Amino acid sequence: MAGRTFLLIFILVYTAFPEVYTLEELLINAIHNSKELRSMELELKKADAHVLEITGRGLPQISASLNINHGNNFFYIDEQKLQNSLNTNLQGSDISDKQTAESIISQSLSLAGEMMLMPDNVVTASLDVKQAIYAQGKVRLGKKVAKAYHRTLLCKYNYEKMKLKSEIMSSFYSAVLAQKNVAICSEAVMLAEQTHRLAVITHLVGRASELDTLSSLFNLEKARIELQKAQSSLRTVYQTIMTRCAINEEISSFSVDGEFEQTEFTLSIDSVLALVHRKNPDIIKLQGAEEIQDNLVRIARSEFYPAIYAGASVYGYGYFNGASDFTDPGLGNESRIYVGLSWDIFTGLSKIYKLKQAEAEREKFLLSRKKVVETLELRVRNAYEQVHQSSINLLSTRSLIQLAEKRYLFARKAFEVGSKTILDVQNAEFELNSAKMSLNAAQFSFQNALISLKLLMGDI
Repeated sequence: MAGRTFLLIFILVYTAFPEVYTLEELLINAIHNSKELRSMELELKKADAHVLEITGRGLPQISASLNINHGNNFFYIDEQKLQNSLNTNLQGSDISDKQTAESIISQSLSLAGEMMLMPDNVVTASLDVKQAIYAQGKVRLGKKVAKAYHRTLLCKYNYEKMKLKSEIMSSFYSAVLAQKNVAICSEAVMLAEQTHRLAVITHLVGRASELDTLSSLFNLEKARIELQKAQSSLRTVYQTIMTRCAINEEISSFSVDGEFEQTEFTLSIDSVLALVHRKNPDIIKLQGAEEIQDNLVRIARSEFYPAIYAGASVYGYGYFNGASDFTDPGLGNESRIYVGLSWDIFTGLSKIYKLKQAEAEREKFLLSRKKVVETLELRVRNAYEQVHQSSINLLSTRSLIQLAEKRYLFARKAFEVGSKTILDVQNAEFELNSAKMSLNAAQFSFQNALISLKLLMGDI
């Protein structure tokens, strides 16, 4: 019984006090749980390894080999058969020729006996060291290309990180807007209920018509519908944030805590463009890509140069029959030091056309880079205009809400003295609520436009 009571209390507390997240907490969750960023971090590690791989190409290359060969060196020689064959072939020859042939046969048999004593197994071992003295500059240029590629990946990673932050910030302010709209709509429902009760009472005492009562009921139902729409929008925004930040919570127990930033943007368009050219990740990435193209042209040009290398090698061999004499195989040694040069003088014009292809790719890239920069500048100008226009709209909306508040107060006082109907008061209330929601929407539009511009500036 006590356990059930504790569980019930825990559920009530958990549902009564939802988990509230600030913008900073949401950003930390989103960055930590982003699969895209984790994938790009692995790409960065791969690029780091590629830089080290190319660096290793300039280090000495060491190779070793060990071979063991087995062969049966024993073969049987029938001396009598060999002698009979010799006598048959030498019949009718001089005595001196027979003696010479017998001497040759005797020496051959002696040599064959020595061959039969040779070990059956041969072991050979070698160690070779080779160092490139001049590798046509490919190691140095390849290292530059790899480092430039790593920088472009790092720029892409930082841009994706800023893009993720901008999306979370936009969703966060969408949630703030939705929460404020729910609060306004809830207040509007309460006011509509009070107004409808007042309309019913005044109708009963003869101070209001039945039309006023029906109008107040209509406005009440309309306020309830607007509240349902606001609550639905809030749930949708919450679900988006929870999915993007990988937060495993129930929507009913999730909430955000924050307000719209009360900031003013005072930078001129020229200052913004200067910051974009200096800090925008796409611009920095294009600079790295341009460096890659330049070095690829240099690598294609280096194919016309010779390659110079040097090295040394040690070679040893020995013979043995079994494991007992392996410890002293009687190795013979051979060593050499060499310096070499290789130069492809003619390769069917392939090098020339490879160079032309690399130069054409660089020219193509420069044209694309110019187009990207022009498009980026146009996006910056449009984003700057959005910030400027949304700032003006925000100021106008603040003035509008002041007028709506004055009109509502005037309608209340006029109703109290009998010069205005309850319907006039209710209309003033709805206009005030509409002005509040317009102010929230204007604040959100300004924040959203500012986030988009700061993303282009690389300043998030």
